[in-house]
Amino acid sequence: MSRHELPRRTGEAHLYRLNHPLAEALGARAKGRDLPPAEIRFDYAKHPGKISRVEPLIGRSGGLTLCTFSVESLGQSEDHLIFAAATDEGEPLDPETAARLMTLPGEVSRLAPDDEPDARQGQLAVQISEQRDTIEHGISERNARIDGRHE
Repeated sequence: MSRHELPRRTGEAHLYRLNHPLAEALGARAKGRDLPPAEIRFDYAKHPGKISRVEPLIGRSGGLTLCTFSVESLGQSEDHLIFAAATDEGEPLDPETAARLMTLPGEVSRLAPDDEPDARQGQLAVQISEQRDTIEHGISERNARIDGRHE
């Protein structure tokens, strides 16, 4: 058995590549699971480096969701991870900051059904929709440039 990390934190582990058969198998298995909302208590103090964009969030709480978005374009499939997050005060986080949060060590615990934060769900859904639109627009522009070169 070998050890894999994403991102690599030690020189003793292999870099976890998303297109590696192990990653694809784990991804397929994870997609089939029903994952109820959970609480993640991130521990910035245990992170070995400094993440400037995360530091203002220390001691704060909010909601974060991650979804996959697949697009078929020019005969190829593209998979994207879309992060959406906001603080309890309603301040949206940019996708890069939300993604960086997920690189921190943390503890996961289940939420009680009455603790699920419904108020943020609409805001996060809007962020996801906007990011999907941005991805689709970028792909359309790229395809138009490619089509223009082939004419």
